[in-house]
Formats: sequence, structure tokens, C-alpha cells
Amino acid sequence: EWQQDTVTYETFLNNKPISKVLNGQMVIDWSVAPAKGDKTWFALPQAVMQRLLNGTTKGIAIQPLGAVVANFYASESSRKGPRLLFNINNSSPSNTNCN
Repeated sequence: EWQQDTVTYETFLNNKPISKVLNGQMVIDWSVAPAKGDKTWFALPQAVMQRLLNGTTKGIAIQPLGAVVANFYASESSRKGPRLLFNINNSSPSNTNCN
């Protein structure tokens, strides 16, 4: 277990390559908002949300891929940080949408 208030990129990696620490499986491929300060919205697949909710997955790494140059705010950055929003209905789990 790491402490959120003291973890750094280096301590998170623990002298291992990032490919050994993070699962490299891409779960979404989405365009980043083009203008500085714009918001980028995307939906996580239900299977990804299920792994988060049942504890199989401990978190999500959001990284730009390829030639994209982008920065994402950390959760500590007040209102600009990432938010997880849920769109919940009372149907069976196969029909539940998670955003």
C-alpha cells in the first residue's frame, strides 16, 4: 500500500519500467479536446467499471498515446481534477451504463 500524500512517480515505479507497473491494455481510444483548457469526456466500458468496483483493478492510468501532447490534472487540483460520473439505471447489470 502506498500513501497518496507521499507517493511520487519514482516511488510508484519502484525502479521498474512503467510497462511492468501499469497494465498496458488500452481500454479506450478517444480524442483529446483540441483547445487549451477544454474538457475531454469519455465513457469507460462496463467491464472496466466492474473491475474497479469489485476491486480487481486498483485504478486507471489516463495517458495520451502516440503523437498527442496533453496534460491531465491530478485529483488534488481542486475542481480541475478528474471526476468519475455514474449513469445508473434499475435494469439488469447487462443494461447498466457507466460513465
